[in-house]
Amino acid sequence: MFSKHGGVIRFGGYVLDIGQWFENIVIAPFYVIEDLDEYVKLLASLVGDKIRNKSIILSFSGGKDSTTALIVLLKLQELVPFKLYVCYTYLPYLDNVKNIDYIDRVSEKLGVRIEVLSPPRSIVRKYLAEEGLPYRRARWCTYLKVRPLREYAKKHGVEYKAVGDRLTECEKRWKRLLEAAARGTFLEKRELRPTFVLTLLDVIKICREYELVHPLYLRGLTRVSCVFCPYKTLYELKLETIDEVEDPGLIETILRRSWLKWYYDAVPYEDFIGLHLWRYVPNVAKMFTELRRYVKGKCNIDEKRIVTKEEIAETYRRVWLGQLPRLPSVGLAQLTHKIKRINIRSDILAKRQISTAE
Repeated sequence: MFSKHGGVIRFGGYVLDIGQWFENIVIAPFYVIEDLDEYVKLLASLVGDKIRNKSIILSFSGGKDSTTALIVLLKLQELVPFKLYVCYTYLPYLDNVKNIDYIDRVSEKLGVRIEVLSPPRSIVRKYLAEEGLPYRRARWCTYLKVRPLREYAKKHGVEYKAVGDRLTECEKRWKRLLEAAARGTFLEKRELRPTFVLTLLDVIKICREYELVHPLYLRGLTRVSCVFCPYKTLYELKLETIDEVEDPGLIETILRRSWLKWYYDAVPYEDFIGLHLWRYVPNVAKMFTELRRYVKGKCNIDEKRIVTKEEIAETYRRVWLGQLPRLPSVGLAQLTHKIKRINIRSDILAKRQISTAE
């Protein structure tokens, strides 16, 4: 039996909460920045006194958000003196081997030193052997990437950490950063957020103007991450291949060993590899396999209407190659005003809900 009610799908003894797997996206159909120099001047007036002659570290991935953050910080450095450390963490065996080439290109174009850090290869191999590839619920890769960065910051006595988080990046960031945006707070608890009020359109525009667009975006991917990031979509995992890591044979061995150890009774090996089910724990991988099989058996699917990975990739490529939309620039003052109104409405709604419950 297949039924859907209240955002829950029930089939074959499974109960799938759709909201658990699909996150709401905060749509911001406008620009915040009309003039980048004016934005940086405003930022300098807000945080300049606190960061003057201090040291700041930026974890740089090469993606659109960290690239925009780096550009803003370098322009801010022209107005306010501070020491800037920029670090890229390379994860052996899982990162795309061409990423460092792009990091070198950014370093040369912007005239900034980008330190390449990396966890010990022996540690990465140990995690791969014991845990398999990073999967949802256990992204051990994040810990291994953060640790060298923390050690570097401690060694150099870094006082502030700059992050490229954006308010409208996703629902979780929206909820976490909404209050700070309403106050116009860019610096809080030793964390500098130089670009957190910018929209997706802002960061795309800035990266394009500086001709710093990561090659993965031009291939149609939506994020810059490890080749085997468990939070990539299936079409993205099919766009990058195992040949783009430094030791494809090792990864193939790890995948086979993981399937035999944990997934043998849950899913066929062909599905485990073809659908990249290593992203999930075995019982979830089995659930999605059963759902896929059930839908195929019950629904009359028109093969001509199935969207291909190439069509999806082309849609995302246009963001970086086509003409950007002509939409208004709201400015920081108007944005914070709008956010304050959102906060007030949210507080009123929350109070009404509490009153009703009482």
